[in-house]
Amino acid sequence: MIRKTSLMVMLILVIMTSGVFAMIPETMDIQTAERRSMETLLINSTNGTRYELFLISDNAHYVSDDPLYKKVYGRDALKDDYVQEGDFYVYIARLGGETAFLQKNIGPFSTLDTAGRSKNGCYVIPGQNGMPDILERATSRIMCGSDTSYAAQFYVIKDNRLQGIQFMRQDRRIESSSRLWGWIYGDDAVKYLDDGTFYIQWYENVWPRVGSYKAVYMFDYQNLIMIEAYTYKKGLHDDDYHRI
Repeated sequence: MIRKTSLMVMLILVIMTSGVFAMIPETMDIQTAERRSMETLLINSTNGTRYELFLISDNAHYVSDDPLYKKVYGRDALKDDYVQEGDFYVYIARLGGETAFLQKNIGPFSTLDTAGRSKNGCYVIPGQNGMPDILERATSRIMCGSDTSYAAQFYVIKDNRLQGIQFMRQDRRIESSSRLWGWIYGDDAVKYLDDGTFYIQWYENVWPRVGSYKAVYMFDYQNLIMIEAYTYKKGLHDDDYHRI
């Protein structure tokens, strides 16, 4: 009896797993990718090749449709009426190509706002001074404490794959972007500067680093590492930043 039950469980798992992979295949023709994509972006790789990036989901739903979320946040839930949650899988294809490829090394993204009313989803940061475009994956929710603060991770396309960028502090400690800051904030908080360096402004709410910061990085895109050049911390006044 136990053996039969185990076989039945294994069979169910196989069927369920097969169903998941059937819905999210490793490759997809361009026409299907364009039809199924909830958002499509154009991004230049490290060698200048242009790619289309597709975000595809089979389980996306609006955050405000969650009964528990409505119960906890009440009328504030209306602020997230345009934010969708789910598993948003990333596919890329060379511009003009016939096939889009699932980026299996990148886990599915969790939120998307195609209306552009919040920092949820993906944004292309155009390259400057010969640097490649950067894909910013942003996540912002009311429960984070501010409508203008968000968490972010960063990626580039290199060797025909979307790959994550690491960040190196001045103490030469290398960290993933998701662990590096408190909350990024402001409409112009992440960008390339004219000289090709990379700028980030953020707020840290963990003692003893509480405060507002601005940092500039040099991007070694061959090794996918942002190297910290210098950082400033805000003083008592808005225009009072000092180097740390």
